[in-house]
Amino acid sequence: MTIITILGVTVACLLIARLVRQWGFAGIVRAVAAIPAERMAQGVGFVVLAYLCMAASDLVGLQCLGRRMPVRRVALAAFCSVAIGHNVGLGGLSAGAIRFRFYGAWGLSVIEAGFLVLFAGLTFLLGLVSVAGFAALTELAPMRGHDLALAGLALPAAYLALSIFGKRSVTIWRKTIFVPPLHLALLQIAIGIASVVAIVGALQSLLPRGVAWGSIATAYVAADLTATLSTVPGGWGVLESIVVWLLPGVDPIGALVAFRVVYYVLPLALASVLLTSFEVAQRRPRARRVNFQLSPVQAPVPEPRTALPDSR
Repeated sequence: MTIITILGVTVACLLIARLVRQWGFAGIVRAVAAIPAERMAQGVGFVVLAYLCMAASDLVGLQCLGRRMPVRRVALAAFCSVAIGHNVGLGGLSAGAIRFRFYGAWGLSVIEAGFLVLFAGLTFLLGLVSVAGFAALTELAPMRGHDLALAGLALPAAYLALSIFGKRSVTIWRKTIFVPPLHLALLQIAIGIASVVAIVGALQSLLPRGVAWGSIATAYVAADLTATLSTVPGGWGVLESIVVWLLPGVDPIGALVAFRVVYYVLPLALASVLLTSFEVAQRRPRARRVNFQLSPVQAPVPEPRTALPDSR
């Protein structure tokens, strides 16, 4: 694992150095500064929507477990795990550890927390392949990976078939996990698609005008999958290089750097603060609870006096 991490960091450094040499540091700064403020704000709005969709995925996963939890807790756990997992790399392990830290403190078992990790990853994967397939269907101009994107639609189709004809529940270590019925499976796919569409919308908001939505969607899906398989922390350099390669004739470096900041760096900073605050709160000694009686306290009734025996 250490060797893989070292190789990933090395590849990221080489790719970033290549991009800096190609555009120059000053040129990258000018490209970012040239993005209008309203488009930057629009991109931030799409990023917020994407993270809300990821929290919704955890809520659906909890339904499959037959568990209920306050929305604010689910949103906190989902945001911190996704934001940190995106940047650290090996998202299944890093995001999974953070999810278990939160959900374990709130009463979920290792199996249940692990299921939520797998469920969230599957939700995003279903969204990726679905968006890529729809982009291939709607894109009029031929694009790279067209047939592969169309083939990706087989995954959500197979998942829906499993939800209809498969087993209704699975028991793992005495924990019953419900396989999503059709309505929850459709909701899961819809959430995955919404999250990916929001991410693509953020990138499109930052890119120069005139780039087709289908091309941006295909480039992002290919870049995200490549970055995940490469195990490069945060996909640094990998995501940018793939998007540059798949969008020829476009100058995307300013948009990619801005996208890196609003989708990766800023959420990472906020998630780090929230996670630190959570850990401090967990280690704080609990105050002693004092039970106050709301009804007035009645005075004790004196015991009746017994008559003294007659001394005569």
